[in-house]
Amino acid sequence: FISILGLGNANFDLDNKRIADNLYKMADTTPLFSQRLLFKSVLKSNLSILNYELENYEEAYDYLDEYVIYTDSLNEQKHKFSIANFQTKYETEKKEKENIQLQSNIEKEKNQKRNLLYSSLVLLLFGGITTSLFLKNSKRKRLLAEKNNEIEQQKVVTLLKEQELTSIDAMIAGQEKE
Repeated sequence: FISILGLGNANFDLDNKRIADNLYKMADTTPLFSQRLLFKSVLKSNLSILNYELENYEEAYDYLDEYVIYTDSLNEQKHKFSIANFQTKYETEKKEKENIQLQSNIEKEKNQKRNLLYSSLVLLLFGGITTSLFLKNSKRKRLLAEKNNEIEQQKVVTLLKEQELTSIDAMIAGQEKE
């Protein structure tokens, strides 16, 4: 297609307008697989100009009409592509923001879990130290109470012995008086 179109353009430039017309018409019937609208638009423009110069005004107008249709379709295709491109960009940015938000949430959860772990360890340590001090204090109080009991028992024993001695002394004094 492109080579036929190029030959048509060369013949047009060389004022071989009939040959250019035949080549353009041949190019028009050639199947296109890519960039169809663009090539058809260029071809219809060339045919319109050629027929205008050949004073085939009706054909020139028809080709100009087709040129406008292909150009409009091409522009519409470009707009759709631009819109799709912007849509993709928007969706990508939206997904990136969501990912950032999710990562932020995950980081916050990690920090919360870590802080909870640290707080639990501090409370456990504090509880352990408090329990240990309480048990030591209780043991000291118990030992002190036991020693106080022993002292009281010794006082009682000493008092009993003194009373016994006093009563023995009183008996001895009573026997001596007799």
